[in-house]
Amino acid sequence: MKSQKQLSAILWLLAFLFLVSCSKKETTAPPQAQKGPVKDASTLIESRADYALLDVFPSYPGGDSLFRQFITEHAAYPQEARNNHVSGKVFASFIVEADGSISHIEILRGIGYGCDEAVLGALGKMPSWSAGMIRKNPVRVKLIVPCEFKM
Repeated sequence: MKSQKQLSAILWLLAFLFLVSCSKKETTAPPQAQKGPVKDASTLIESRADYALLDVFPSYPGGDSLFRQFITEHAAYPQEARNNHVSGKVFASFIVEADGSISHIEILRGIGYGCDEAVLGALGKMPSWSAGMIRKNPVRVKLIVPCEFKM
């Protein structure tokens, strides 16, 4: 009798799990309808797990080392920040569009004294990137970069 109750409980649990797993709404469009971007940057950045969807991550022409070199060369340490002995990291975000262009550049956390503006100016001068890809479709991807100013 006890084993029948346990078996019955296990079967009910399995049935419940099956129903729950099958009841999720799938948002995948049929293959012929997937002509544009698969996922928008506003939803792509919401969790780190979403970045796992990317088959190809967006990249700066020449790679990360050239990106750091570009920022270093184009975001000059402002004199006002030097005079006030200000140092720290400016966190900026931007979107690499499906065509590789850069848009929506903004400062997420700044340190002031002209450093924020220096980073905005440098990011605004960036060349186009190679776009991120999901299932061979280019997608918009929001990136966050730290730019460090130190004496």
